[in-house]
Amino acid sequence: MKKIYVFILAFIIVSCNNATTTKEVSYENEFTVTVPSMMREGIDLNEEADLQLSNGFNELYLIVFSESKQDFDSLVESELRDENDTRSNFEWLVDITKSSVLDSCDLVYKEGSMKDSIINGIEMKYTSIEAKVVGIDILYHYAWYNSRNKYYQILSWTLLSKKDKYNDVVRDMTLSFKEK
Repeated sequence: MKKIYVFILAFIIVSCNNATTTKEVSYENEFTVTVPSMMREGIDLNEEADLQLSNGFNELYLIVFSESKQDFDSLVESELRDENDTRSNFEWLVDITKSSVLDSCDLVYKEGSMKDSIINGIEMKYTSIEAKVVGIDILYHYAWYNSRNKYYQILSWTLLSKKDKYNDVVRDMTLSFKEK
């Protein structure tokens, strides 16, 4: 019986430490993100994502998308932009993808204000969203990066019920992006 208690205690200690220890995950020598060491690469979150990381036990998730600036800018300029639209292509990307996420929500409880910044030398926009999606309350952190040759989107999330525990973790994952 003592062995069971020791095992349970060891499991709890390891689980708690994994939430605070981090690792840097690299994608094809293109970029890195820093995530809790308990997260693993996966393939079942979004088939279009370049990188997918998750820990289902703790309900922590992160996906990264990249898009060639040249391809995206050409598409926007030639087929999608209204001639009266004065937004930059980066602003256009942010607006259209954020709207897509918001449209997929059953109910939006709270949308954070959009923040503009420079992270690791790259222009970035960032927000958070609290919403119900397919009946589940979710906390999203969403960032867009405007690098020299690509646009990146990073979306990380957890259950809204775990906001007090993981809000900083989810935010930090989203803002940890570094292009190589």
